[in-house]
Formats: sequence, structure tokens, C-alpha cells
Amino acid sequence: MGRLLASRAMECVCVLFEQPIRGEVAGQVLRELGLDRGFDASDGTLEVTVGGFRIKVGIHGVPVAAELLADALAHTSWEAAAATVGRHAAHARIETEEPVDGEPLLGPGLRRLRAVSRLAAALLTLPGALALFDPAGRALTDAAHASARLRALDAPVPPLDLWITVRHFQIADASGWFIDTLGMEQLGLPDLESYAADGPGTTAVVDWLRNLGLYLVQQGAPIRSGDTLDGPDEQPWVAREDDATVEPARRVLRFSPVG
Repeated sequence: MGRLLASRAMECVCVLFEQPIRGEVAGQVLRELGLDRGFDASDGTLEVTVGGFRIKVGIHGVPVAAELLADALAHTSWEAAAATVGRHAAHARIETEEPVDGEPLLGPGLRRLRAVSRLAAALLTLPGALALFDPAGRALTDAAHASARLRALDAPVPPLDLWITVRHFQIADASGWFIDTLGMEQLGLPDLESYAADGPGTTAVVDWLRNLGLYLVQQGAPIRSGDTLDGPDEQPWVAREDDATVEPARRVLRFSPVG
């Protein structure tokens, strides 16, 4: 069987603000950092080119829709997330643009995510910035931590935790904990699923899926359905291609102990 690749998702991150900002202010920050070559911000939209990628920055004087943030708030380890995000009144949406007819969107997903995150890092320096939010991965990070992580944006180990969430929760009629990743398709890769027994085993499987996601990003999805590898218990686990157990609908690799 060939490699399992997910359909490409639009690369997008949002910066949440305590109060509205003007497009001219955001554009000035980008100009000062050499990330823009001119724009018309009269409609609140900046058209930017970073690393050869066309990126749109939309300045919105309204909060991100609550339903988009609900899953992120349910699975974040950021203790003050609900209280902090509840104060946000505006956001900037930074996304790669669709190519014009006949023009390919060049580069792998990691390069595009780094490009939009580079702009997010600049906007996080503005007064009132509260958090970084990745809608596809439903990943929510406080502004200070996101800024620190983005300083190493080009490091060999990319800041996947800013773009990808590892969720764990219980499902009716299933023992233990269900665990999955969300957001890998931004990188052209499948999300990952597994189950874990109650107790310390849950943390071990969560950490194992995080490390496996990083491995897939760095190696280019060498795992195929039916392949086996050392699991979190150092015993053989097998990968199976399937539809996702929990929404959103997508193709995943599900891992379980052999036998």
C-alpha cells in the first residue's frame, strides 16, 4: 500500500486581541520587520509575500466564533485559557491564499505554516495580543508562550504544539481513554489515533503520539497501513488506515498493540 497522505488543509493561524487594532498598525509592524513590501489596508486586509508564499492578513474587529474555540478550550493545558480568551474582542486571521489558475502553491505544508506563523509572531508583539489560535488543529496558546516558541520557528524541531492538538477523552462503550491528534493534515499528513488504559498509560500514549507526529513531519510520512513499530510500552504496535473515530471527518492512522 502506498503512503497515506491527508488532503491539504488551508494553512491558517489567528492572533486574538483584547481590543480591535487597525490594519495600518498591523502593516506598520510587518514593514518594520521587513515582512511586507507595501499594501492597501483600507479594507482591513493586508496582502503579503513571505518566503515566496502569498499570504492574506485579515484584521477583524470581532471575536473568533465561540464554536471554533470550544474544542481548543476543552483540550488545552493552558489553565487560564477560558478566562483569557473570554476577554478577546478582535482577531487577525493569517492564511495562505489559494493559487491563481495554473499557478501551483509551492512548497510543503511545513514551509507554509512557518510563513504564516512568522507573520503571527510579528503581530503578537502588538499591545493587547492575548493568544495564538490554529483553527485546523484547534490549538490554543497564550501569547507569551507562543512568542517564545516562534523565536525558534526555523529550528530543526518545529513548534508542532502551536498547530496540532493531542486530544484525549472517554468515549461511551469504550474502556480507557481515546486519544487522537488534530491538525496534521495542514502538513499533508494523516492524523493519528489510539486508545490507552486508565492511569499512567494515558500520559505515555499521549507523549508517544506527539513524538510520532514529529517523526512523521521530519521524515515525510514513511509509515504505511499494516506497518508495525515499537509502541509506548516498547511492544509492537500496528498502524491501520481508517476513517476518524471522532469529528472532524478525515482519514487517520490508528495504532494498537499487535494481536
